[in-house]
Amino acid sequence: MDGKIETLTATEAAELRRQLAHQLADLDAHLAVVGPQPAPPATLLTPEEAGKLAGVEAGWLVRYGRTHKSAWLRKLGHKTVRIDSAAFTRWLASRRPQ
Repeated sequence: MDGKIETLTATEAAELRRQLAHQLADLDAHLAVVGPQPAPPATLLTPEEAGKLAGVEAGWLVRYGRTHKSAWLRKLGHKTVRIDSAAFTRWLASRRPQ
């Protein structure tokens, strides 16, 4: 085979297809072993939304997040912040008694 699909005979095309099918199966198996797919993008909450979940005022939550350099606080601009929903939920669960 010289690399051009148009020049393949039917037998060569069938053989190439078989080889590619095996390669795809091997690749799928490898991806299954490597681990899970990347996490979806973070869901961001406004301070007001997060404050309602925590039962506190939005301003207090932002001040707390900045003071403690909290992982759930995301700075998007000069005065714009958002709360990473998953990280905030984990933090909130760790703060509440079981």
